[in-house]
Amino acid sequence: MAIAFCFLIKDSVNNLDLWSAFFKGIACSRFRVYVHAKTPFPVVVPDGAVIDADPLPTAWGDLSLVLATRRLFDQALKDGCTSMVLLSGDMLPLWPFERIQEHCQSTRFSLQPTEGLTERQSSANAARYAQIAPWLGLDISQMMKQNMFFSMSSSDYQSVQGLPLSGCPLKQLADEYFWVNALIAAQRTICADSFLYCNPDPTRTQACALDLTTELLAQCRKSRYLFIRKVAQVDDASASLLKNIYAQADLPAEWM
Repeated sequence: MAIAFCFLIKDSVNNLDLWSAFFKGIACSRFRVYVHAKTPFPVVVPDGAVIDADPLPTAWGDLSLVLATRRLFDQALKDGCTSMVLLSGDMLPLWPFERIQEHCQSTRFSLQPTEGLTERQSSANAARYAQIAPWLGLDISQMMKQNMFFSMSSSDYQSVQGLPLSGCPLKQLADEYFWVNALIAAQRTICADSFLYCNPDPTRTQACALDLTTELLAQCRKSRYLFIRKVAQVDDASASLLKNIYAQADLPAEWM
């Protein structure tokens, strides 16, 4: 039972020392690492990563990101992985490997809430739902918006793997609308989950730059987030604490 960590990056995975600590001591049979970068020669990636030698050209919010994700997931599925986690180069896990593996065996999305949205957010969603709903055979009332990074079980992925993307009508922010709604169309169960912290405003799926402090780390773990995204800086105390979390050692009682 191997979990695939699938990095969709520009040219590097940030905070590699922390990722190395996260994987330290974990049998290689339990996980795989895959990388799709904007170059076939990314600068910094985890040891043993399988790098896409002929990456697709990608652009922010474009359907190309869905295609690149599919490329990563296809390889993971081919290698026998039972679940896949889609990651950016600026994400970090907030729990040790065992907890991440256990929780990410199932499909987990951070979903945009339906309450508290601005008029602009609601209008943008309605316009994109109107585009993609008929293509998927859904009613607009069934549609959801997700954060683009998530985990997915292999069985859920197989239920949408063959969906042809050439006819997808959504050209903007397809990465935040495609996967969750494709799974709804495939009649898979969807539920909101604290998968990813990316913005102090829960209605915003766009990530903001975050400095990881012990206070923010405690806040995210209290809310049971599995990952944090767009980490700009990690202070020394937080880096040390994260390494202890990953090793499950030398932790104060409140961090267990």
